Amino acid sequence: MRIIALSILFFVLLVPIASALGYTVHPSQNIGNDPGSPISGETVHDIDPIPLWLALLLCVLPQLTATPIEALISLKASLYLGYRNVCKKNALDNPARLEIFHFIKENPGVHFREILRTLSLARGTLGYHIHIMEEEGLLRTIQGRGRKHYFTAGSPYPVEEGILITVLRNDSLRRILTHIRGNQGIPLDEIAEGVDLSRATVHADLKYLVKLGIVKKEKKGRYMLYILPENYSHTLMKYVNCCPEPVPIPAEYEG
Repeated sequence: MRIIALSILFFVLLVPIASALGYTVHPSQNIGNDPGSPISGETVHDIDPIPLWLALLLCVLPQLTATPIEALISLKASLYLGYRNVCKKNALDNPARLEIFHFIKENPGVHFREILRTLSLARGTLGYHIHIMEEEGLLRTIQGRGRKHYFTAGSPYPVEEGILITVLRNDSLRRILTHIRGNQGIPLDEIAEGVDLSRATVHADLKYLVKLGIVKKEKKGRYMLYILPENYSHTLMKYVNCCPEPVPIPAEYEG
């Protein structure tokens, strides 16, 4: 049946639209008579106006028969995309969506641009599939520094650990945290020197970490010292295998 239907469609598309090559005009033979009067004694019947739906059909149908088959194929594809009922049970039946889901599961806390860089998908396609999985409850997100970080819905990470994971995906934040852990109660200048980053960068990163509650600060004399709380210190060791050796705090910081 499919072959027959395709054959009929193929032949219909081959039919060209008729076009007039010229017109022949003859003098009227009904001059002086009322419009609609018979010319040679024939019976005249009034014709009802063409219904609007039929007029529209006669205007549109010839154009449809002349539409390239490529356009019809793309229309069919758009119908599949637009009207298929996606739900949680079948959301991962799509191969691209399943690939994204597995990537997020293997890389918890990954953000959109990381996924985009790794997987060979267009930005719009990736955004569409992530939106579907969010809508169906397959993903959960944590907001951080203007971007979303993605976790699978069944991931075992509590909120506190999830926030730390998102932070550790940033290179400068990870270096700062590991350095503080190995040097508890260290001032900003010492951190900047230890992680080889500018003072302004470290200051902005510390401000963000303090806001999240991952780093605590204590003022001693004229100096502000930074500490990694014990709960985050233990969690950090699950993801970072090495830390720098402790550096003794100069006596003037003990003020």
